Amino acid sequence: MLAERIRKSFADAPIRSLGEAIAVSASFGVSAGTAEPDQTAPTWIAAARRALERAQAAGGNRVYLAASDAQGAALIEKQPGALAGKSFPASAGKSDGAL
Repeated sequence: MLAERIRKSFADAPIRSLGEAIAVSASFGVSAGTAEPDQTAPTWIAAARRALERAQAAGGNRVYLAASDAQGAALIEKQPGALAGKSFPASAGKSDGAL
């Protein structure tokens, strides 16, 4: 994935200043989808923003991919016991995953 290659290139190339190396890190939220009536640029941007927020909350210096609704539904179907007794916001079924 392009975002991971960019993140790694930052991490592998510290900035030199006054003879010292300064480590650089970056976090990315990535979203992708197919052209469907309910999938608009604002929808993808919001999903990418949520993925970025999760990457930062997980400690940064990582790439998170925003899962599509279909992927989120598949995760819920595959792990129903893991989700038992948990409450979800209106966006339940949407999941962001680290790469």
